[in-house]
Amino acid sequence: MAASPPFASLLLKLAAASFTTAVAFLAFRRHLRDETIAALRRDIRASLLRMREDDAADGDPKPNRRGPPVVVIVGFPAHGKSSVVNTACRALSGEGGPFLARAEAGPSGPSTGVKTRRVFRVAVADPDGGRKEKVKEADGDGEEDDGFPVVDLVDSPDLPEAAKMTQADVERALSLVSPPPECALLVMKCAGPHRIVLRKLPEIAGVVREKGLHLVVVLTHKNALRSMKEAEELRREVALRVKSDCVYLMENYTATGKGTIISNPSAFKNSFSTHCNILAIIRQCIEFAAMHRTHRQSKAKKLSNKTLCIRED
Repeated sequence: MAASPPFASLLLKLAAASFTTAVAFLAFRRHLRDETIAALRRDIRASLLRMREDDAADGDPKPNRRGPPVVVIVGFPAHGKSSVVNTACRALSGEGGPFLARAEAGPSGPSTGVKTRRVFRVAVADPDGGRKEKVKEADGDGEEDDGFPVVDLVDSPDLPEAAKMTQADVERALSLVSPPPECALLVMKCAGPHRIVLRKLPEIAGVVREKGLHLVVVLTHKNALRSMKEAEELRREVALRVKSDCVYLMENYTATGKGTIISNPSAFKNSFSTHCNILAIIRQCIEFAAMHRTHRQSKAKKLSNKTLCIRED
């Protein structure tokens, strides 16, 4: 029996109302996600500007000469270290569309690791307009770019394989950075055999702390884990070994397909989870860098006052 016209009209109205509600819900969810990303960028920009103001309040006539905070990123070959650098550049500068790889990232193998140190100076996008979408290799002059809040990300040479790594290798990776790093970011992957890497974590954390730096750990390839329980167990184990709660899990952006991402760029959607995680990681690194800079300034003042007292005596 065919539906009566009033009943068919009611069905159409219900379908239209359901469609409108779904569209409104999706738009509202997207708005909330955009606001979350914008809030993280605002926090990062505020922290960078606060560091600059603290330098000026310290009596430095040229506060910018200390340069932006320096975050050194270390890790083993094929663990996603350079991909984390690329992901951070994309999220901080507010890029969309084709993915651009700044740091050299390659597949696993003895000859594909990163051999040289590269410094990327990233200007943080302004979510309220007037943003500067720019990433460039730093020239080492220590000056910030035209007053824009920037951060230096150092893609250090790969550490040796975990079984061959020594404390001297970690010290070398941290010592090659100029200007000196103010926070260390260790990258290791969740997938594959990582038991040897886990055993090396206390050594790495010890060397980082001997340098007076805070350590942040990023566990990449999060989607390779089978459950949230497994992810939380791994995070707890890593946190216990490095003696820090600053352990994050994320799925970073990687170049896929044939050829290089530069010659054959493929457009893809930004991941809300990846953007949130990497921005939260960089925000934490900047806070640690600010603490490190404050500690160094306090230590220098005490040493200066002590020297002055000795001279007066």
